[in-house]
Amino acid sequence: MFTSAGTVGFGISHNGLTANDYPFQITGTADIVSHTIDAVLRVGDFTASLDKTTATLSSGQSATFNVTLTSVNHYTSSITVTCQPATTTVTCTASPVPTTLADGGTATVQLTIKNASAKSAIRRAGIESATPYALAFLLPVSLLCIRRKRAAILASIVVMVVIGMSCGGGSAGSGGGGGGGGGGPPQTVNVSVVAQAANTQSDMNNQKTVGPIVITLN
Repeated sequence: MFTSAGTVGFGISHNGLTANDYPFQITGTADIVSHTIDAVLRVGDFTASLDKTTATLSSGQSATFNVTLTSVNHYTSSITVTCQPATTTVTCTASPVPTTLADGGTATVQLTIKNASAKSAIRRAGIESATPYALAFLLPVSLLCIRRKRAAILASIVVMVVIGMSCGGGSAGSGGGGGGGGGGPPQTVNVSVVAQAANTQSDMNNQKTVGPIVITLN
């Protein structure tokens, strides 16, 4: 029971309503006097979508993906997009974090996903490039261990091998790398992407899961 000068507050909650305007009425009654006003419950939301969901990356390579956020029914909020790879072999960063979604507007968050497994390729390249130098080092040692009359013949053979390895090492190394990759199926890594609205009363638990992004590692 309230006097004519009194005020009363009330709250409205909903569960599972789609984004829309829901009209309702508020009625105040005092004895035989009654007044009614019209009101609207506005339910807003946002959508999140990826421009693509797959990429193939070699060691050290990266790819960018765009997450587009769109306001639905006048929705506004601060939204944080996060991405989580299923393995530390792959890294993912988002920018900007957070981003502001305006009434009726759109916002774009860029994800950068990188294949961080470059060390094995560097080690393999180092071993392949060192092979001709190792043979060149062994040449004089070998000459000391054989008879003099065969030194000239063996020296010619070893020099030809060293020259062949030096000239063809690059192509052989790259070919060998390709052969190593063919030893098994390419590895795939899933990257989960979540867009989380600000943790206010109206936005609580309002998050969107997009993806996953599937990365194939060469």
